[in-house]
Amino acid sequence: MDLPHWVASIVKEEWTNEVFDLELMRDAAGTAAVDELLNTLKLALHCVDPAPAARPEVQQILQQLDEIRPDAAGATGSSEEGGSIAAASASNNE
Repeated sequence: MDLPHWVASIVKEEWTNEVFDLELMRDAAGTAAVDELLNTLKLALHCVDPAPAARPEVQQILQQLDEIRPDAAGATGSSEEGGSIAAASASNNE
């Protein structure tokens, strides 16, 4: 079994403590950060889909990351603001 399949099976069975660092989960317990971690993991699994055509485009990934943690977009620079995320995206598209 490859890593993406293993992680996907863990997520389906809600054994996330097997995937995430225990200290990270302890710090996030009872906060919105738990949902952010799970949603980011689900997005990552979508990015490694065995079918390349099913994988999201970079702009879709950036948009979904902004939706997962909207307050972080201003801190790191969203694609609309021309920040570091947009710069990384632009260099990947070249």
